[in-house]
Formats: sequence, C-alpha cells, structure tokens
Amino acid sequence: VETETLPHTASLMPLLGFDPRADKAIENIAWWLGRIHPEDLPHVLAVVRHALKHETQYEVEYRTKHRDGYYVSIWDRGMIERNAAGRAVRVVGSAQDISERKALEAQLEQERDHAMSAKETAEELTKLKSSFLANMSHEIRTPMTAILGFAGILTERIEDSELREYASIIESSCNRLLGTINSILDLAQVESRKVALSPSK
Repeated sequence: VETETLPHTASLMPLLGFDPRADKAIENIAWWLGRIHPEDLPHVLAVVRHALKHETQYEVEYRTKHRDGYYVSIWDRGMIERNAAGRAVRVVGSAQDISERKALEAQLEQERDHAMSAKETAEELTKLKSSFLANMSHEIRTPMTAILGFAGILTERIEDSELREYASIIESSCNRLLGTINSILDLAQVESRKVALSPSK
C-alpha cells in the first residue's frame, strides 16, 4: 500500500493472539499484509487502495493468520484521516472476528446443497418409478386386451352353459384387471406430470 498510513492493527492483534503492548513493535503494514490469506490479499489491497485514493472509509472481509497458525475470518472497518492537503495520514477503525458466522454460513450452504441433491434424487426416482409403471402397465394391457377379446367371443359362441359361465368369469376378471392397470397408468402419468386436464362443466 503506497502510503505512510498504518492500518489499525491494534484492534486486530488481540483477535490474532498478539498483545498490543508487548508486541507493539510488529504493528506495521508489512505485518498486517503478511498475515492476510494469499487468496484474499488482492481484494483487500484493491479495497484499501481505492479508499485511500477516493474515500474516507472502507469495509472488507478477509482471512488472516492467527499466532497459532490457523486462519481467522475478519470484518475490517476503517476510517481514513487526512491532513489539510488531503493526504491520508492515519487509519482508525475496528476489526471483528466473524469466523463463527462464516462457519455457520458454510454449514448452511452445505446443508442446502445436500437438501437440493436429495430433492433431485427423489425427483429422479419418482420419474424412474413412473416410467416403470407406465411401461409395465402397457406391457400387461396389450395381451390383456387380446384375452378380453377372445373371452368375449367364447361367451357369445359357446353353447354349453357351464363353459359359457367360465368364459364370462374370464371376461369379467379381465375387465377388472384392465381397470386396475388403467388406474396404475393414470397414476404414473400424474406423477410424471404428463396427464392432460380437460375442464368441463
């Protein structure tokens, strides 16, 4: 950062495990920049440089390294103080550890992705079930129609009353089974959203 202005590292140091009094010697721009996560550094530099050149304050989130080696998520707010010539001479502000919030956000995002994946899986299984039911119903209905037709012919042509009754039972049973198959096919079409509704009075 091309400025003599020091960042408000005093508010950052306790969050990173440093003592602002005992470790005051390290309070400088190089120390601050050196602890920011490499992936976040370009964004932080862009925000701060823009603020130093055009603004009076800035807000930025970034990860910075704790004294113990792990990264802490920080919400950094700075107010730029300028001299009479408009040159930035000091930055005052505050820093807040938002690691817990970021972890919660990541968990919620993961749970959302998991829920979406489960929903997509359930929808795919419903489609497969509907397709299976539709195919099964069609494969059964085709030969059943033929059986029903021949049962009707036998009922009309057989003279023996007992045999004609048997043929009539076959015909009646086929009609019942065909009705069940049609209901299964209708259900499959509804679940696959392929059913067409015809409004009527």
